[in-house]
Amino acid sequence: MYTPNDIREMFKNYEWMSNELEGAMLIEMDSNLIAQYGIEATMPKPQGLTSDKICNMIINKEKEDKKLVKWAKKVKFIDECEDLFSRDLDVFVYRKLKQGYSHTTIGAMSREHKSTISNRVTKIVEIMSNASKSSI
Repeated sequence: MYTPNDIREMFKNYEWMSNELEGAMLIEMDSNLIAQYGIEATMPKPQGLTSDKICNMIINKEKEDKKLVKWAKKVKFIDECEDLFSRDLDVFVYRKLKQGYSHTTIGAMSREHKSTISNRVTKIVEIMSNASKSSI
């Protein structure tokens, strides 16, 4: 289902996707739903658009929800993979990747060489990719 490159991209985007999902929990309402009176009510409406604010909100919310569902699936997949790793270093690297740290920074934090971390990341991504294929 997910290729190693897809998973690497998900790790890069994990932080902003999860922040966006949290932000989507807040409901935004348009308070500009006042009926028009007088000359404004008689003016022609723009063609091709609906003047119904509620309808516009629902259409926009539906488009937004499709994106949010896609992001939520990716975030959920990343979150559920922690149990796949038994080595402490792998769990540490996995968690730091979720937080958006670079290989160099993870290496400095764990006192491992950058190439060791890169090899662990490659192995983590392969394990996750295989897990996504077997869950189909």
